[in-house]
Amino acid sequence: MDRKPDVDKILRYRPPYRCKDLGNLTELAGNGINMSGISDANYLHLEYQKCSIDVYDNRTGNTTALGSVSCLNGYEYNTFKEASFVTEWDLVCDREELAELTQTLIILGQGFGAATLTTFADRYGRKPIQIISHIIIFGLGLGMAFSPNFYVLAPLRFLTGMAQQGVVLTTTILNIERFPMETRGYMEPMGGFGWTAGGMIIPLISYILRNVSWRYTQIVASLWSAYSLVQYWMIDESLRWLVANGKTKEAARVVKKACRWNKVEYESLLDELNLDENLLVKVSSGSISGLNDNPSTVGTNHTHDSVHPNIDQSPNGTIEEKPKIDIKVRKYTILDILKSKRLFLNSCILWYAWFVDSLSYYGLFIISSALAGDRFVNFFLSALVEIPAAFALIALINRIGRRRTSITFHAITGVTLLIGTAILSTANGNMAALTASTAFSLIGKFGASGSFSAEFCYTPELYPTNLRNAGIGVSSALSRLGGMMSPFARTLTSFGEWIPGTVFGCGCIVVAFLMKFLPETRGRELPQSLAEMKGWNDDTKIGKSGPI
Repeated sequence: MDRKPDVDKILRYRPPYRCKDLGNLTELAGNGINMSGISDANYLHLEYQKCSIDVYDNRTGNTTALGSVSCLNGYEYNTFKEASFVTEWDLVCDREELAELTQTLIILGQGFGAATLTTFADRYGRKPIQIISHIIIFGLGLGMAFSPNFYVLAPLRFLTGMAQQGVVLTTTILNIERFPMETRGYMEPMGGFGWTAGGMIIPLISYILRNVSWRYTQIVASLWSAYSLVQYWMIDESLRWLVANGKTKEAARVVKKACRWNKVEYESLLDELNLDENLLVKVSSGSISGLNDNPSTVGTNHTHDSVHPNIDQSPNGTIEEKPKIDIKVRKYTILDILKSKRLFLNSCILWYAWFVDSLSYYGLFIISSALAGDRFVNFFLSALVEIPAAFALIALINRIGRRRTSITFHAITGVTLLIGTAILSTANGNMAALTASTAFSLIGKFGASGSFSAEFCYTPELYPTNLRNAGIGVSSALSRLGGMMSPFARTLTSFGEWIPGTVFGCGCIVVAFLMKFLPETRGRELPQSLAEMKGWNDDTKIGKSGPI
C-alpha cells in the first residue's frame, strides 16, 4: 500500500536552496537590468533568493531596486548536487511541479494496475501475475537508477506504480486463500509488520548512503526484489483458485507437495477429509461445492482433468466404474458485481470506505503541525507508529469480527480528525494546543493505518474466488483517487482551516455507520461462488458480529 513510507520520499528530497552567485555584471545587463552608469560591482547589492536574484543600486548609499532576474547560474543546495533527483536535475522553482508529478504518476499507475492486473489474476491465476509484476518492478527499479533525465524517469514511475499493485494485491489474496478460516484474519496484520519493517530499513539505508548519489539508494532498494527471478519455484498457486477453475491436476500437485512437506500420506488425507481424488473438493450426491452458481447443473457425464482412472474395487471383487463428473466452471467479470444487487451495494460501501481511508490518511498530515528534526529519524518514526495498529488488528480481528474492527478504527480516525481540527483551529500559536494536536495526529494515524489494514483483510472475504482480486482491485483503484484529491485540501484551508479536517472526519464517521450494513465474514469459509454468498447479509443487524 502506498500509505506506507517508501523510498520515493528519500529520492524526491528537496533540501533548502538558493540561486548560485553571479560570476560578473554582464550577466545582469543581458537580462533586463539597467546597468547604465554602473561599472563597479561594489555599487551593486545583490540578494540571492530561492528562485530569483534581487538587484539594488547602492551608489548613493540608499539602495534603489533595479529589478530581479532568475537564477542565471543555477542553484546551490545545502547538500551535494546528486543527493536526490530533485537536486541533480534542478526540479525547483518553475520546474518544481515536475518533482511532484513523479508521485502523481506512481499513484496513477497504482490505480491503473489495481483495476487491470487484478482482473488478470482472477482469470489467469494469482501466481503468474504476482511473479511477472515482481520481475517488472525489479527491472524498472534498476532502470530508474540509470535514468539520464526526468523524461525517462517519469514513465518508469508510472509503470512501477502499476506493477506494484500486481504484487501487493495478489500477495494479499494469496495469503488469505492459503490459510484456514481460523487464522486467515491474521495474515494482513502480519504482512503489515513486514511492510513496516521495510519502511524502517529504508531510512537506515538512505542514511548510510546519504553522501552518494540517490541512484545508489535506488539500486539497493531494487535489489531487494532480486529473488523475483527464482520466485516461480518458491511459491505455489492458490489452491482455492485452482479448484474454482477446474484445474484439478495442478491442485492435486499442490496438495501432494504439501503432504510431502508435512510427512502426510496423500491418499489417507483424501479419505480423512472426504475428498474426491479427481476434484479435491467435497462431493455429495453428485454435486460439487463451489464450482458453479447452480450445483445441480453438475452432471455425471464426463471427467474433467482427472488424475486417476475412475474405477473402484467392489466388495465382491468385480471392477466397477465410478460416476464421471463434469465440472462447469463459472467465470466472473466486473459486470457480475453490477448484476448482483446485494454484491453491488456491498461494493459501493467498500469503495466509499477505501476512498475515505485514503483521503483521511493524508488529511492527517494537512491538519497536523509539521514535525521538526532529522528527516531520517522522522521517516523511521513514521513507519514505527504503525506497528501498534498491527498489534491492535491482531487482537481484534478474530475476537470481535472484521466488521466491528473496521467500524472501531474508522470511528477512532474520524473522532481524532474532528478533535485535532478543533484544537488546531483555536490554538493561536499556543504550544500546549499544538502539542495536543500532534498527539491526536499520531492517534489518528494509528486509526487510519488500522482502517486500511482492516479493509485489506475484510474486502477480499466479501467476494467469490473468481472475483476476489477484481473486487479488491477496484477498491484500491478508488483509494488512489482519494490520495490524489487530498492535496487539494490545502485550497480549502484558504476558506477555513477547519474545513479539510471536518470533511475527512465526517467521512470516516459515515463509513463507520455504513459498515453496519455489510455482512460479517468471521467464521465463514471464503466463498467460491456468488451462490455461496446468498443470505450473507441476513446478519447485518446492529450488534450481531456473525458466526464464530
